Amino acid sequence: MPTTVLASDPTGLFVFIVAIPLVVLSFISLITSFFTAIGGMAFSILLLLFHLVIFIWGYDVGYLDSAGGWVLGSFALVVASFLIALRNTRKQSNDSTAAKNQNPG
Repeated sequence: MPTTVLASDPTGLFVFIVAIPLVVLSFISLITSFFTAIGGMAFSILLLLFHLVIFIWGYDVGYLDSAGGWVLGSFALVVASFLIALRNTRKQSNDSTAAKNQNPG
């Protein structure tokens, strides 16, 4: 009977279908933030919204109790990606302002 209980636990399926793709997309967002600030920021905001939906749904269903580490790790990567993109956006803005000040014509 214990194998029936383990077979009916969908937590592994949640990790395979939701959590692992979230981690992969978070790494892609992190890499994108290094190279294109605006694209990385847009991708990060989209993933932050998706994480919000997953947190609400996963908490209600109970998946975050056993597989929440995957989603929290992915969330940390997306927050880091957003902060890197924000820093790169400000750096690009400051660089373009300095270039305009050097060449007023």
